[in-house]
Order: sequence, then structure tokens, then C-alpha cells
Amino acid sequence: MNSDRSKLIAHAILDMVETFDRHPFNINQGLCEAFAEDLYEILSAEGIHLQFCTSDRTNYTGHVWLYDPVLERHYDAEEPYGATNWEDLPIFHRHKCRMRDIQTLCQKNRNLDEVLMPLTNAKHSDKVVA
Repeated sequence: MNSDRSKLIAHAILDMVETFDRHPFNINQGLCEAFAEDLYEILSAEGIHLQFCTSDRTNYTGHVWLYDPVLERHYDAEEPYGATNWEDLPIFHRHKCRMRDIQTLCQKNRNLDEVLMPLTNAKHSDKVVA
């Protein structure tokens, strides 16, 4: 029975991706709300819920997706077979990777600043007029 439910959801998502005529990645870059709302109209009778997070309330990018409380899985255009945790949806995974890359870059820049700051101060101290 759960496999039938899983197939129903996956087919609805894959059909909707085809209707949108865009790559699932592109749907999740600005069309996720329309995509999820259209799917919700189809799947709400199955007890599927609409979920969202906004960038101003979380550390993530804003996104809208579907949640099935029966299968306890989260779905969007890129995840037609569902993720057990909403943070495992590809859009959030990419965001976590970008944030990790930014933190790494910032740390490298801080380290670089620590190296360059004494050199910069030495150059400027030569030009101090008394």
C-alpha cells in the first residue's frame, strides 16, 4: 500500500515537471511555490501538506515543498521519491554546501588578513609624517 502511495506521489511530481517543461533544478530556482501549489491541488486529497520556509526566518534559502505525513517524506521537483528530512532536499543541501564554502573562504581570508595586516601596517608606518 505504501509503495502504491509512493508511486502515486512520484508520478504526480514527474508529470508536473513535464508540465512545467523545465529541469527540476530550474523549477526550484523561483518556481517552487507555483510547482508545489499545483501539486498540492492534485495530492491534497491524499493528505499531503504544503510546507515552506522563508529566508528571513531560517538560515536557508526560501523554498516551498510537499510533505506526506503517512510516508513521513518531503518532496519537491528535484526529489520525486522523497527525503526523510526536509533539510535533505537538494536545494537545502546545495545551500549548506555554499554556506560551508563561504565559511571556508572567509576563514582563509581571515588567515590571509592576519598575514597581510602586519605587512600593510609596516608599509604605512614608513609614510607617517611627524
